Amino acid sequence: MDSTGISSTVRGEWLLDVYHVKRGFVKLHALTDTETDAILSYALTDSGTTDGGIALLLIDAAAGLGHDIQKAFADVAYDNKNIWTGLMERKIDPMINLRASDTHANGCLYKGDMIDERDRLGAKAWKEKYGYGTRWRAECTFSDFKRMLGGFVRAKKLTRVAGELSCKIWIHNENKKYRGQ
Repeated sequence: MDSTGISSTVRGEWLLDVYHVKRGFVKLHALTDTETDAILSYALTDSGTTDGGIALLLIDAAAGLGHDIQKAFADVAYDNKNIWTGLMERKIDPMINLRASDTHANGCLYKGDMIDERDRLGAKAWKEKYGYGTRWRAECTFSDFKRMLGGFVRAKKLTRVAGELSCKIWIHNENKKYRGQ
């Protein structure tokens, strides 16, 4: 799981510099497959929405489409009690990076066990043991997506932005299928 900003203009900072008009961006939250780099589920929000608020919706949407999710790799932005317990309730192993300052679990037993194990093994060995290093594939998915289809949308209305990004995600996933054969 991760998110990225999609610009709502192709002009970069030109509008801001010349006319002092800020267009902003939409945030694309996505759940990706670490083996195929396909986007399994996604959500669009404004730039102020936190990553953690969307995480379980992405998981449920992907599961509703028939995807079998066994582990959820996420960065520190997804480190909150609701996500840890929500993933455990869904029988999905949460592989969420822990903050270096985490010393207690704030009521989440599984997270407490992970913190204890990280402290015992060391952060690098803990990440290797649980395969946390595969989370970079989500970053690569966004990089591929933006390189191939652009990190912007041309549409101005929110419904059309959603449609444009849906088409781009479909093209991205079809490209991944084609290259995987």
